[in-house]
Amino acid sequence: MVLGTYGGKNMSSSRAGDGPALPGASLHVDKRGRGRLRQLKSGIIVLNDRRSTLGCMIRDVSESGARLKFGSVVVLPDEFELIFVQERTIVGARKCWHRQSECGVTFTGPRRPVPAHPTVKG
Repeated sequence: MVLGTYGGKNMSSSRAGDGPALPGASLHVDKRGRGRLRQLKSGIIVLNDRRSTLGCMIRDVSESGARLKFGSVVVLPDEFELIFVQERTIVGARKCWHRQSECGVTFTGPRRPVPAHPTVKG
């Protein structure tokens, strides 16, 4: 019986013959409805009407959202813009959950090219 996912793999209940459970693994039921690809990308969060930015790492990306990782504990508004540095794209994001130095976001629109000066609203 599949209970949820851990590290992108299905986790099943522990029954005789199922094999050993992962030591120290916590079982998390995936509520997203879509799988995410484990990735490590540079990101920039754009805040305060494009007057402030905050660097982050973009992890576990799907069509509809991503997990963001920060170097320290941060406070974020409910909505902001997220720049994918390597792709030079920007997308609106809504915070779904936030724990210490990580948060999950849902994208609120399509990705579009980054403006020439993303910190200056045009």
